[in-house]
Amino acid sequence: MAPAASSVLASLLLARAEELERRSGVFFSYPAIFATAESARQYFPYGSALDNAFDLLDELASGSAGKGGAGRIIRREDVNALVKEKTGIPVGAMDTAERAKLLSLE
Repeated sequence: MAPAASSVLASLLLARAEELERRSGVFFSYPAIFATAESARQYFPYGSALDNAFDLLDELASGSAGKGGAGRIIRREDVNALVKEKTGIPVGAMDTAERAKLLSLE
């Protein structure tokens, strides 16, 4: 995706996040919004990246409102967990068990 297109996508997601924050009472961190844009483009190739990113934001807001209630901050890790749940692909930093397993391979 071209840098200009990424910038437009991020701007649209920021506006959508503000709307969801007002409605659901949860808050999105900037890294979470940018991770949503990147994940929508990278892990959900079918359909438009904007629609996929909006769907991810909606699911994050509705799921987080029930988990942590109003005032919960949605972080990059929450986006990664949702992408992993939806795709089965581990996303984000490797935990120590995964790292040790990979290092012990021959």
